[in-house]
Amino acid sequence: MTRFVRLGDIVVLFFCTFPSFLSYVSLLSVLNQPDAVKLLITRGAPRNAVNHAKETPLHVALKEGNEETVEMLIEENVDVNAKNEDGKTALHVALSLRQVNLARRLLQSEKLDLDANVDAEGNTPIHLAVKEGLDGFVEKLVARGFSPDARNRAGFTAEELREQQVKEAEETAERHLAAKEERELRKRRQAEQEMNLSEVTRFCRNYGLADSVAEILYKKKFRYLDDAFFDLSSAMLKKFGLSNDDREKLEQAREDYLAKSEREKAATLEAMERATARRRTLLRLLGFVVVAIIFLLLYFGLELFIARDSRKRR
Repeated sequence: MTRFVRLGDIVVLFFCTFPSFLSYVSLLSVLNQPDAVKLLITRGAPRNAVNHAKETPLHVALKEGNEETVEMLIEENVDVNAKNEDGKTALHVALSLRQVNLARRLLQSEKLDLDANVDAEGNTPIHLAVKEGLDGFVEKLVARGFSPDARNRAGFTAEELREQQVKEAEETAERHLAAKEERELRKRRQAEQEMNLSEVTRFCRNYGLADSVAEILYKKKFRYLDDAFFDLSSAMLKKFGLSNDDREKLEQAREDYLAKSEREKAATLEAMERATARRRTLLRLLGFVVVAIIFLLLYFGLELFIARDSRKRR
């Protein structure tokens, strides 16, 4: 304690030397140093000095929840009715921060002025208690003398403010619920669109299978007509929840599809073979034509050569 008091003496000496520094009481209130705060007040520091926000040390201690400092300041007769720049007294601050124990201590102060405890918006401590849901504390405020029928600048009593809060909360909940339902609807629509575009879904619809079959297969991540889809066993399909009738229809559809695919593949190969044969025939014909043309050129060339040679001999 001696070491601390010496530190306090240094702070007091500095404060006395520079009286414009009125924030030391508030600073120590933040640090929850009631002994140092009391020492400063004893040495002449203004107990109701305010900072840039017009907060007294009591406001500051309440904001920090420093019960010991609050208790000491009340005992040192600080102004419990002083207002900050928002017109809030210490009791307003305590209630807005849900500091019920500190608010109860302020109610015990004989210097608490009921008429002074109205903030810039016209709210009494009862308004703030209702706003913060401190219904149990409202009774204590009424017992202390605060009127539950007082209206703020917006024209609301505390009870009307409660009703307004309930209404706003219900409207907010409805908006959130509507937004959630809208998001879920968009997700479902997107999922339906993706499902409708999948190869397996189109396969099921083309072969007259129930929509539930396509939905189950889609949920099980079967999107494409690949080996994984065609290798699905009847036991696995049963595990997925398909009925016997649906399994039989799906098996038949897969067999028909594979058979059709084989026929189409065979037809394609046959068409390719026919096209290849036609190309070969055309190439042969073209070869014959080329040979014939060459033969004719050679023949006419030879005839021309013989004719010229005969004319020279004559």
